[in-house]
Amino acid sequence: MASQSAEYRLYVEGGIMTRDVKVTAQNPFPDYVFEGDYDLMTITEYGNYFEKHKHLPGIPTAAEIEEQQGFEVGDMQIKLLEKVEEQARYIVDLQRQLNEIKAQLNIKK
Repeated sequence: MASQSAEYRLYVEGGIMTRDVKVTAQNPFPDYVFEGDYDLMTITEYGNYFEKHKHLPGIPTAAEIEEQQGFEVGDMQIKLLEKVEEQARYIVDLQRQLNEIKAQLNIKK
């Protein structure tokens, strides 16, 4: 039987099937990623980070998840949304750079 924790009130061996789950997050929703003062790594720093560490910044490693015997779904959803929003910023920035290069080369769509 899997390890149980006193902080949880329900343990189900085998799984749960449901149509919907509502998770109340304790952390702020990551709209802060779009604020001007958000410290977004350069794309080079980002690439260097996951090449060196073999995981995304701010996301736990497989070993950490195993050590903690799982993860909190709400917290992980927030972290994943933060990464999606960061990726959106990278994509938009790369498209701006591409548009600038096209304009410099007088390439039309």
